[in-house]
Amino acid sequence: AKALLKRIDTEPENKTQLAHQALDLMNDAITLDEENDGAWTNRGAAKHNLGDYEGAINGYNEAIRLNPENVGAWSNRGIAKGMLGHSQNAIDDFTKVIELNPDDDTIFYVRGIAKLRLNNLDGAIDDFTKAIELNSNDDNAWNGRGKQKLHIGDYQGALIDCK
Repeated sequence: AKALLKRIDTEPENKTQLAHQALDLMNDAITLDEENDGAWTNRGAAKHNLGDYEGAINGYNEAIRLNPENVGAWSNRGIAKGMLGHSQNAIDDFTKVIELNPDDDTIFYVRGIAKLRLNNLDGAIDDFTKAIELNSNDDNAWNGRGKQKLHIGDYQGALIDCK
């Protein structure tokens, strides 16, 4: 199922078919072993790819119940919550990911985006800055921080960040 879900990136024209196949496989896996947090995480990912964000969240919830340190489930659940417009809940999940894996620059960037949706510009800049500290090659974080500096009137900082 994980391989099917990865193929979605390279075969977007087959996204729905691949997600349905992955979902069927994960449903079978869960029937065989209801305690498999990885199967629940992948089931959530399949539902996410089908646009069923509530269904995805339910899968991630079960994965987290089974394994509270399942970083992928926490992260993906945060993304699904964000897709539903629940930005503060998404931030809470991303914060948990950071507690479990504080060196993941990507999650700081994603949390920064969620903070922007709540108009928390300073919080977003802080998260983009942390992402840059962890990975100075993170162009998204540089650009995100630069755009927010522009919004707060730090034109010199924006020019430096968006070079």
